[in-house]
Amino acid sequence: MPERLLLGQEPVVERGFHLPRLPRAQVRGNVLRRGREAVGNAVVRAASTVRGHAGFETVADGRGRFSAEQWWDRMGVYASDPGGAEAGLAELRDEDDKVTVVIAPAATARGRVTDGEGQPRSNEVVFCRMRGSLGGGEQVVLQFKVRTDLMGAFSVPGLLVSCGCDVTVLRGHHPCADRVEFTVAGAGMVELPDLVLGAANWREGGATCDLAGGVARLGAGRDTGRAIVPTGVGGDKRISTRGTLRALGVTHLSR
Repeated sequence: MPERLLLGQEPVVERGFHLPRLPRAQVRGNVLRRGREAVGNAVVRAASTVRGHAGFETVADGRGRFSAEQWWDRMGVYASDPGGAEAGLAELRDEDDKVTVVIAPAATARGRVTDGEGQPRSNEVVFCRMRGSLGGGEQVVLQFKVRTDLMGAFSVPGLLVSCGCDVTVLRGHHPCADRVEFTVAGAGMVELPDLVLGAANWREGGATCDLAGGVARLGAGRDTGRAIVPTGVGGDKRISTRGTLRALGVTHLSR
């Protein structure tokens, strides 16, 4: 007996396999001079226009090429030659994954860090912020940190012409000198006034230390042989001996 085949309509099942765009992706780029010459070992930094989204830092290879992971954000990508004599800023739009930064002669800001008596302070952390403009006038802020030498001198290279900047001195995460603001008028050297360490206090659990004034003040209820002393090297350190305090410039303890 022959078999009978019955054909009928059945529901069609459709499945989509489209993956949404991931929040972060790889960006690739090049650092060039205006003559299209590649800049080997260029220093590259990026800052996002979205608050709370970190940028990235990397170093280009010998042919000026770099790659890094970044948010799908509108970003300012900054690059400089290894010595900071030339620098540039390019815009990376939120849909782009490639960028080219063209560098040109830049400025270097230099100055000194001193105490209240005009004596130079070595190994202090100088913190500089530079505000660069993207298309439409939106700004990104790039940050630089350098340390003072034995004579208290510092220099911040790679500053872009026409950018607004400010510098101060940090102990831990806290400024301990007045902030000096300036605008880069042109390539070359920018001379800054001295950054004078003020009477900045560091607090931790009720204890404070005023190193600039030579006095370690201890909070109530604390052991009088202990203080939090900002050394400027590796962050704040807990010191438990008076001899070590004196070696750091603290002349006496007080409540």
